Amino acid sequence: PKSGRRLFLERISFLWKKLKFSQKSTVRNLLRYKKRFIMTVIGVGGCMGLLLVGYGLIDSITEIAKQQFINIFTYQANVSFDTKAEDSEIAALEEAISQYSGVTDCLSVSITGVTLKANGKEREASLFVPTDLDQIDSYLSLRDRKSKEKYEFPEEGAAISEKTAEMLDVSVGDTIDVYTDETEYVSVSVTEIVENYVQHYIYLSPDIYQSLFGKAPEADHELLLYDAAAMDEETLGKTLLSMEGCSGFSTISDLEVQIDDMLGVLNSVMWVLILSAGLLAFVVLYNLNSINITERKRELATLKVLGFYDAEVSMYVFRENIILTLFGIVFGWFFGTVLHHFTVTTVEVDLMMFGRTISMNSYITASLITLGFSIFVNLVMNRDLKKIDMIESLKSVE
Repeated sequence: PKSGRRLFLERISFLWKKLKFSQKSTVRNLLRYKKRFIMTVIGVGGCMGLLLVGYGLIDSITEIAKQQFINIFTYQANVSFDTKAEDSEIAALEEAISQYSGVTDCLSVSITGVTLKANGKEREASLFVPTDLDQIDSYLSLRDRKSKEKYEFPEEGAAISEKTAEMLDVSVGDTIDVYTDETEYVSVSVTEIVENYVQHYIYLSPDIYQSLFGKAPEADHELLLYDAAAMDEETLGKTLLSMEGCSGFSTISDLEVQIDDMLGVLNSVMWVLILSAGLLAFVVLYNLNSINITERKRELATLKVLGFYDAEVSMYVFRENIILTLFGIVFGWFFGTVLHHFTVTTVEVDLMMFGRTISMNSYITASLITLGFSIFVNLVMNRDLKKIDMIESLKSVE
């Protein structure tokens, strides 16, 4: 056989001398079979990446309702006013809301449909204008998605949702046009880009709204705060909808259920992806291990002739496999994260933004599944190692 070249680690004599014989042979074999090293790392990393994408997409989908209706919209219900109702009917509705047992607070807001245009692109959005900025923090949380830095409600310029900014290709400091109809529009500067997952929003203070449109915002919605666990929301809805000034009633809990139901079909697709990636990981590991043992049959037979027990021969091979699997898992972390981001941004619909982060539990679960398959394959291949005949070592001349 050819003379082996010295490893870089061998030149670090004080470290190399501390390694046991089995550890030295493992290091040499890992670097001796470079093609197998690369194939195993890429194969295992690819499977690990697909598992991570599957779990990551489940995280991204389930994050929508949680983030939008718990951490961003912090009110419990939204009452829509009938625009054709008399002022006295609207006043009676507001009085009934404030006096209803269990309702702790309420806030009148204006939410109207507008068209946003910038850089030759346009997007339908909801213009959100509260009547009182002192209370808005109890109903709405404006923050940055990555840093989680919380913003004050903009008193100058406008805040727009993150996906809206991406689709209009604008950033903080840019100017967008807000069209209330096909011809009338105002221009406003973007001061903040805020986290948002469902629909497109632009937020203006009442003073900025009045300076831009020349009139005060007309409240057409009432946001309610109450203890959802202690409130009979169905009775509240029926009571308010029976009044002349009310045209609609929706609760945050109902919206959560609707979005979960709408996205629930994707969960089955994700589990199919996870199952397929797991089976692929098993097939890749089994084939690589089988090829490894077949190619090294004479080497392993020689070890038996030299006095290695079956367990020692198994560990001689499986130690390398486990180490290569760990390298593959680390590679899969990076590959899966990149692939997850690409997948999420590709499958999104216009009115919804999926979560961009993968939970630590998903990283751990995907890693444990891959490592578990590796250990299982090693146990299965252990039978083949025991069947290696020591006579094979005498055939090395061939």
